Amino acid sequence: FIEIQKGYVDSGREKIDFSQPTGNESDDEEEEEKEEGGGQRRTVEEDVRFESYKPSKLKVEGMRPHPSDAVENGTLATVAPPDVTYKLNIAEDMPHVVTEGRLSDLQLEFVTYACQRHEQRLAS
Repeated sequence: FIEIQKGYVDSGREKIDFSQPTGNESDDEEEEEKEEGGGQRRTVEEDVRFESYKPSKLKVEGMRPHPSDAVENGTLATVAPPDVTYKLNIAEDMPHVVTEGRLSDLQLEFVTYACQRHEQRLAS
């Protein structure tokens, strides 16, 4: 039986105060570093590249772009997304959802891939 109350955990052992840092965590300002062959130190964040993301396989007439920028990891950007095989009926049944931008191109893509995956039968 574990009881959590006022920042303490009581598991029948010693009380641990989680409200104070232990000093083991690194500050947000400190970045993990690694050394290159030439002795230069680079942060891990410098090694991660991001690419702008826009749906490439889904084409729905009248769909609007997402209101904010979307990015994906550079490694993922090198892999093509799966083909769209699902016919999204929302554009025909409720065209205002698409044309008014109530669902953006990214959201429509997500819904399409989710529906497409839902159609697949799993081996039992």
